[in-house]
Amino acid sequence: MSVGRGGLLVDRKTGRKWEFVTPRGEFRVIGKATDPQWRKPDWAYVEAGEPVPPPGDPSRMVSGELGAYVLNLGDGYLIHGTKREELLGRPASHGCVRVGAADLEKLYQTVPNGTKVFIFE
Repeated sequence: MSVGRGGLLVDRKTGRKWEFVTPRGEFRVIGKATDPQWRKPDWAYVEAGEPVPPPGDPSRMVSGELGAYVLNLGDGYLIHGTKREELLGRPASHGCVRVGAADLEKLYQTVPNGTKVFIFE
């Protein structure tokens, strides 16, 4: 499993700021999906030095980035897979909880919506 890597990103053009931490506390699984698409957020474009497209632009939708399944914890935080399983066990995400493909499939199959999730140090 990997969690938020920490750090702050500041958009020099707008002054917007993003901090890449995984929040601690009690959450619930509020939804699950298979073959999810990632809606690329503004920070991903700023981080890459690319122009930020309008919110509904189809270029924001990215397939395969989140793995085969996703469990939604709300407020933009997910439990999802990763293309970089070699980074599991280290803080490497932008805030979501990343898990390996086999563990993600097991979670998806066995964890019902409404299940409490505790994130702590």
